[in-house]
Amino acid sequence: MHLPVLQAKTGAFLALPVVLLLGLGWLGSSLLDQEMESAKQLDAALARADREGEIARRALACAGNMRLYLRNGGGEAFERAKKALAAMARRLHEAGADDAQALNAVVAAYKKQAETAVALFRDAAARHVAFENTADAFLKTAGAALDAKRAAAPAAGERKKISALYKAGAALRAARLTARAEERPDLFQAALARFDAARMTQDKTTPEKNQAKHPAGNESGSQNGTMSAVRQSLDAWRAAAGRLERAWADLDAARKALALDEKSLLGLTEKAAASSMLAARKQSALLTDDLSGAGGWLLATAVMAGAFGLVWMVLGIVLLAGPVLRCSKFAAAMAAGKAQGRCEVVGNDEVGTLAEALNDINRRRDGGE
Repeated sequence: MHLPVLQAKTGAFLALPVVLLLGLGWLGSSLLDQEMESAKQLDAALARADREGEIARRALACAGNMRLYLRNGGGEAFERAKKALAAMARRLHEAGADDAQALNAVVAAYKKQAETAVALFRDAAARHVAFENTADAFLKTAGAALDAKRAAAPAAGERKKISALYKAGAALRAARLTARAEERPDLFQAALARFDAARMTQDKTTPEKNQAKHPAGNESGSQNGTMSAVRQSLDAWRAAAGRLERAWADLDAARKALALDEKSLLGLTEKAAASSMLAARKQSALLTDDLSGAGGWLLATAVMAGAFGLVWMVLGIVLLAGPVLRCSKFAAAMAAGKAQGRCEVVGNDEVGTLAEALNDINRRRDGGE
């Protein structure tokens, strides 16, 4: 059985580049899959960095608006703080428990402390209003007593006492405004202590000489009624001041506790955002290096493939086309009667058989002549 050796050689010669191209394609596809996986990781890292960055921005906005509200009040700042906190909680929920467990705990602690501070702020605001109302009542009553005509005016000693308390009360009222503007309840506490000291000093003063100058009767009863009204308004004001002092102290403590929770919240969110951004940058640098390496590999492969193609083409011309061309030239020379020697083609394929046949024909023809 004759085997088609020439066809087998030709098929192998043509199939080998195809096989090599398929191998290169498979390697390129694997490399592309790796780059796609790196791109997906980079996309996930960027998404996480964006999420962590938004959480940090929301935390900063919430903290800033909460501080603004606890300083000056105002519904707009409080609403902005609530919206920022809600958006932050929503983004944390999207992140998943494993991704944000520690941050969730800090946010929950901050939220709880913020709710406490808001409640105390509202209570303190109401105490401020009550303080001002009772201050107005006292100063109005004391002022009226000082401006009263002789029939209803207090004795000289009582008048002096009322005047001193009026001045101390005005100073206390001014100190409250300063303390609230500077967010320093200690200034109010100090002013309240001075007011109590002034009141105690006046309470120790006995108006005996003045009582001797004013006999009992309707005039004395009117004076006693005036002093009673002053004392009642003073007691009401002092009670309101005490409640304000306690509410203010509680609010100040809540603010300090909230500041600590805020520090933890902002520190953790900023750290998470910075860590996520660093991870995204590392992933980006890794992808850049991979793409650079892949580009170099593809370029080198293309150069090698081109060189291999040229070498393979030359080999094809020399090994396959060369013997056929020599047989063709020898046959043409035989037809022209100019063939000499042998057709120098050696091989065990069809071309070699053809060369032997041509040599045999040429030899017999030479023998016949």
